[in-house]
Amino acid sequence: MFKYKFDSSSKKFPCPSCGKKRFVRYVDADKNFLDDQYGKCDREINCGYILRPEGEVEAKLKPIKRIPKEFKPSFIEDGIVQQSLTSYNRNLFYQYLTTNFDENLVRATFKKYRVGTSKHWGGSPVFWQTDLTGRVRTGKIVKYVNGDRVTKPFNHVTWAHKRLHLNDYVLRQVMFGSHLLKFYAGDIVCIVESEKTALVMDMYCPGLLWLSIGSLTMLSFERLKFLKGNNIILYPDTDGDDKWKAKAEIISKKMGQRIYVSELVKNQTILFDQKDGFDLADIVLGKVRLKAQPEKMDIHKAIQKLIVKNKVVASLIETFDLDINQATLTDFKL
Repeated sequence: MFKYKFDSSSKKFPCPSCGKKRFVRYVDADKNFLDDQYGKCDREINCGYILRPEGEVEAKLKPIKRIPKEFKPSFIEDGIVQQSLTSYNRNLFYQYLTTNFDENLVRATFKKYRVGTSKHWGGSPVFWQTDLTGRVRTGKIVKYVNGDRVTKPFNHVTWAHKRLHLNDYVLRQVMFGSHLLKFYAGDIVCIVESEKTALVMDMYCPGLLWLSIGSLTMLSFERLKFLKGNNIILYPDTDGDDKWKAKAEIISKKMGQRIYVSELVKNQTILFDQKDGFDLADIVLGKVRLKAQPEKMDIHKAIQKLIVKNKVVASLIETFDLDINQATLTDFKL
């Protein structure tokens, strides 16, 4: 008989490695879930993550009354990381950012956050995840073209520990930029979804600490608890606003402090299709564009949204006797 076994229901969780909601967790004899790192990803080819709890097999099946032993994370040698912090001349993501920011600033930010260059996918950036002790847990490799992630014909994301063929690697991720907390004199910590956004905002709005959680589903108490005592502000993408608000309530209770959720991105993209998942970087880099030749119905809906957000708009329309049938979306920019 097994002391632990895989959950036999159809419920799936975000994978600790790839982030996809394809993770099957272990349960004990009473069908209680073990800690969220124990289980396996059913994406065996594209991910293959599996972590078994200690003492999996026992003669008798009985309830678990102890907390499973914490598995120590694996690390990547610092020499490998340092070697990657070069060759920015062939790093297309680096070259793209230099068209928007001074190259010296981009280089300094890459060094600060520890962004390397991979041979994979023709010089894609490596976003090294460095913990508070300065040790590297892994590196996320993402292919970018013209500043946009390549998602077709498949999502071009992989991991440094996989590319280095490190066997029996225990992955325990941390937020991108975590190591900067010990150098930060302030107490306001801003959390965004993507590594790209953290880098862009650090250059555009210095003085604050910008961290990346990595993906929409990775926001959790475990990853935020080291920030306890700081004023934490979440900046969700437009398609993750509701999910992050719900998670923020749960995390706030566990941390015993309020986690703020900014509506800046949502408000700035209120005239747009929010399913597109705009983020702060899209706004800063001017990638948010109005839809071409919108229908009149879209105009009316957009104006109604503005009235809900700001009742002064209704007063202006009435005071100046504006004809909204002749309006265009450019007349009502936020």
